[in-house]
Amino acid sequence: MRPGTSPIGFFTAGFDDQGRTGRRGFAVSLALAAALIAGIVAAQDFALLPGWSLPLLFAASGLWFVPFNGHLLRRLNDIGWSGWCWWLAVLPYVGLVFLAVLMFIPSGSRSRFVQIGPLRGPGFAALSLVALLIASRVFWQPYFIPTPSMKPALMPGDVLIALNGPGAIARGRVVVFSHPVTGLSQVGRIIGLPGDRVRMVDGTLHLNGQPAVLTQAGFFDETMEPRGPARSLPRCSNGAVGQGAVCTKRRWTEILPDGTAQDILSIGPSAYQSTDAIDVPDGMVFLLGDNRDNSADSRVAPAAGGTGLVPVGLIRDRAWRVVFSARGTAWWQVWTWAPDRFWSKVE
Repeated sequence: MRPGTSPIGFFTAGFDDQGRTGRRGFAVSLALAAALIAGIVAAQDFALLPGWSLPLLFAASGLWFVPFNGHLLRRLNDIGWSGWCWWLAVLPYVGLVFLAVLMFIPSGSRSRFVQIGPLRGPGFAALSLVALLIASRVFWQPYFIPTPSMKPALMPGDVLIALNGPGAIARGRVVVFSHPVTGLSQVGRIIGLPGDRVRMVDGTLHLNGQPAVLTQAGFFDETMEPRGPARSLPRCSNGAVGQGAVCTKRRWTEILPDGTAQDILSIGPSAYQSTDAIDVPDGMVFLLGDNRDNSADSRVAPAAGGTGLVPVGLIRDRAWRVVFSARGTAWWQVWTWAPDRFWSKVE
């Protein structure tokens, strides 16, 4: 930033990639980007900042994304390098070194007026779309599903979009919540509301003394193979099957006394199929996983590895859609994506 340049002038200069940005200006640009990223990590991953700060940081990051890239091109222009060097900035590790080096190279005697040929227009459009995507994080959160507890609605490896905020605490809604003891993010379906009495009897859910109606909905078949970041293997009702074989579970449509319906899976006898009656007090909810015989949910006390009843205040977001599903250990392993899961609605 040149002496006397206003913050607004510095911001708008980033949209003119034919200009020049000196070492000091680029250092300011880079420091601002680093501060925004550090703030997001501190607020989202470490909860070191107030919750309201995260939407503001995402909005500011989206706003700064395009002019930051503009100042990067202006810096390349200032030292006389080709605009194609911009691609070094997006390489893992190499990009960090590249950006640091740019802060120390003296200005050149002439500008190259960086050109990237016919890609200039599409490139600006792509940057604008990414900026919009970053800013839109004000309204949503991504989650990478590690466990099989919510099959068939959610599979291990699903990348889930959840809308910020719990919204109405409604029966049947799939939500993201913080575990009451560990604080880790988990997903479950709200079944019991404050004042309800919930009980499981031989695998059938009873709500306020009335049993849910179970209708057969065929079978749920999947391949016996590790899936998702936890590399979990499915449990089967058709006995022990080998790698690559078909693992089968019975699928039911469960209709609660108030008409709420969801598909659930049944594997076979388990300790979770019968429970004592549980009264849901004010300010709490009772959540279940749809994979009923493979979910340590509100039926299981936290001391035994479950979640127990969950305070309403710990419900953070509403599950909305699965963007895609990765069968591998990380979402970026494109070769493991399952084509049948793209943009599927969570119901």
